[in-house]
Amino acid sequence: MRLRPTTSSCALLTALILSAVAPVGGGGSARAADDLPGWVVDRVRFEPAEPGAGPLTVDGLGAYRGAIEVVPGAGGLAVINDVGLQDYVKGIAEVPGSWPPAALRAQAIAARTYALNRKASAADSPWKADGADICNTDSCQVYGGLAGEQRPDGAGWLEAVDATTGQVLLYKGQPLLAEYSSANGGRTVAGGEPYLRSVPDPDDARSPLAHWRWATSLAALAPVVGVDPPLVLTGLSRQGGTVVLSVVGPDGGEGQAQLSADDFRARVNAALPAPPDLPSPLPSPGYTAEGSGDSAVFDGGGFGHGVGLSQYGALGKAQRGLSAADILAAYYGGIRPQTLEADQLPPTIRVELAAGRGSATVSPERYFKATSGSGAQLGGIESGQWRVVPAKGGVRVIPPADRQPLSLKTAVVDPPGPAGPSPVVHYDLSAPAVVTVHYVTPAGLAGVVPARLVDVGEVAQSLPPPASAGDYQVVIEADAGSDNAVSVPLQVHVEGSARVHLEASGIGGPAGHRRAGALATALLLLVAVSLASYRVSRRQRPATDSGITAASGR
Repeated sequence: MRLRPTTSSCALLTALILSAVAPVGGGGSARAADDLPGWVVDRVRFEPAEPGAGPLTVDGLGAYRGAIEVVPGAGGLAVINDVGLQDYVKGIAEVPGSWPPAALRAQAIAARTYALNRKASAADSPWKADGADICNTDSCQVYGGLAGEQRPDGAGWLEAVDATTGQVLLYKGQPLLAEYSSANGGRTVAGGEPYLRSVPDPDDARSPLAHWRWATSLAALAPVVGVDPPLVLTGLSRQGGTVVLSVVGPDGGEGQAQLSADDFRARVNAALPAPPDLPSPLPSPGYTAEGSGDSAVFDGGGFGHGVGLSQYGALGKAQRGLSAADILAAYYGGIRPQTLEADQLPPTIRVELAAGRGSATVSPERYFKATSGSGAQLGGIESGQWRVVPAKGGVRVIPPADRQPLSLKTAVVDPPGPAGPSPVVHYDLSAPAVVTVHYVTPAGLAGVVPARLVDVGEVAQSLPPPASAGDYQVVIEADAGSDNAVSVPLQVHVEGSARVHLEASGIGGPAGHRRAGALATALLLLVAVSLASYRVSRRQRPATDSGITAASGR
C-alpha cells in the first residue's frame, strides 16, 4: 500500500524532516585533516557497534575480539587489542591443544596469572610506554587472537580455559609472577622470588630438547666474541656464570678475556645459524662450553629461560596422573590456584600486537564505531576498511571513499484487515543505524519498539493490532552516531476494528506501552497533529518507491 501526503502538507513535512536530520557540528577532539580525507586525532579506537559482535581484523596481524586501538609510538604506530581477560587467555597459543586436560589447565591458569601480574606491574617496557599491559610474543606469552582459538587442535585448549575461569595463583594476595618456558633440562632455574626456586624436574625429559649437543670451530666463534685479527681465539670454557676466552697475540703472548654466560649466549644466538634440530644455537641458559685446538663443544638441555613451569614437564606430570593444581604446586613453591569472582578481576587486558608500523588498516566482521582518545565519535556506525597513518600530534584516520550518508525511506504500510492482523511499517536504510520506533495506537496507547542495530536495506516492522479504527502515530528514529541521525514521523489510518493481542505482537505487552509514558504520548500526538495525514489503501504494494527520503551528510 502507498503512503500519500496531502498536497497542503508537503512543504511542512519536508521542512520538519530536513530540520530533524541537518548535520550538527561537534567532533570533540577530532579535527579535519587539511585537504586530506578523515580526521587527525590523538589516537583512535575501533570497537564493535553492538556487544558480542566482532571480530575486528588488522591487516597483516589477524582477527581479534574486543577493541583495536592505534596509537602513535616510537618509530611509527602501535596497535593494541583491548580484549576481555577470558577471551585473551583463549587466544594464547603456547602448547598443543591435544595435550592432556591437566596439562592444558595448568597452562591456562599460569597464563592468566602471568597476564594479571604483568598488568599490575609498573616495570618499564616498550609496550607499557605505548599504553599496553603486555606484548603478544614469547617475550611475554604468545597470543594469536582468533587464530589462537581456531587452531585445528584448539578445542581442548578452549575447554581448559573455560574449566579454569577465574583461577589464578596468588602470593600475599596478589597474582604471582607465573613465569614458564618450554623445557628446563631436568631442573628449574631460580627466578628471584620465594616461589620460583630451583627444583629437580625429571618429567622434563618429555621434551625433545631435554638434552642437546653440538660443535663449531673456534674460528667461527672468534668474531662473535670480539676476537679479531691479529688476535687468535685458542680456547674457551664456561666457569659458573662466566665464559673465559683464551687468546694469543701476534707476538705469541697469551691472555684471557671474560664474558658473562648470558652475554655469550646472546651473542652466539644472534650471530650463528641454528644447528640441525635446534631452534637456536643455545636454546637455554643451561649449557656448558669447552673449546681448545680448533673446535668448541656446547652441551646443554632445555628450551627457554627455565624459570617456573616447564611446559613439557607439565605434560609428563599430567601423563603420570597429576592434577593441574598438583602440577602448578610443583613449580611455584607449593602454591595452588584460587578462584576469584568476576568483580575481583579486571574486565580487559591491553595487548600490544605490533609497534613501529607505518600504517594500519582495520575492518569489522559486521559494523564498528571509531572514537578518538577523548571519546569523540568519528563518523557513525561504520563498515569497510579504515586506514590509520601517523600524523603530527597523533594519527590520521582515513575512512573508505565509498561511505554512504544515512537516509531513511518509508515506502509502504501493510494495514490490518477485518480479522485484526498487525499493521506492518516498511522502511529502508542506506547505512547501518540504531533504530527506535515510537507509536501511539488508535486507542491512545503509547509504546516503543526497543532500539536495535539495523542493517542496510528494507526492514518490516510490525505494530500491535488496533483495538478500533483510527490513526496510528509513528515516529521512526535512525541514529548512526556522531550527530548523524534521521527521524521520520508517519500517520497511518486504519479502517475497521480488531481485537488487541499485544503479547503476540512481537513488541511487548501492556508493560511495554506503559514504559513509553505520558511524555512520549504527548510528543507523538503533537508531531502527528503537525504533519500530513496518510491514508492506507489495501493489499497492493507499489512497483516503485514513492516514499520520503531524509538524508544526513557526514
